[in-house]
Amino acid sequence: MPRSKQFDPEVVVDKAMKTFWKTGYEATSVQQLVDATGINRFSMYQAFGDKRGLFQRALDHYYHDVLARITRLSEQPERGLQAIHTYFEALATTLTSSIGKLGCLGQNTGVELALSDEDAVAPLREMYDDLASNFEAALDSAAARGEVGEDATGGDVSRYLVTVAQGMILMARTAADHHYIRSTERQVYAYLNRLRT
Repeated sequence: MPRSKQFDPEVVVDKAMKTFWKTGYEATSVQQLVDATGINRFSMYQAFGDKRGLFQRALDHYYHDVLARITRLSEQPERGLQAIHTYFEALATTLTSSIGKLGCLGQNTGVELALSDEDAVAPLREMYDDLASNFEAALDSAAARGEVGEDATGGDVSRYLVTVAQGMILMARTAADHHYIRSTERQVYAYLNRLRT
């Protein structure tokens, strides 16, 4: 009878995710992962293949469980501009918390591996597209309700909002204080108000 696993893979993946998030893929050693997860190298390789396999599982966990908590806030297009407002409010609150200095694991991965690992970056690009689509649907709903003019709809405005959000994440990681985040949040709200008819 094969011996049952002595660890919970989901717990291991979550601990590995936090390690990669703090250190980055290349700078994280297998020994650091062993120390962080509490499993030995043999068990790690048996369960996840190798460091890259564990990293992919950690990224999947980040996108589908951690990041989704904020992204879901933009998935209510029927609320119009309020859906976008709620998203940026939650984003700014997250970024001004202790987790803000870690940035976004997806964005960090994109910066680190964009030129060398398409598989690692593809989910980030998918997330950009999904978020832009959510913003676009919210703007379409706002236009249908007479909240904004037709010139506020379409891909340009939604992609602009995604780019602003990503800039906020980068500033949270690198700036000395939260003024950049809160100032940008206020300017997003001012921009949304200017879209109103």
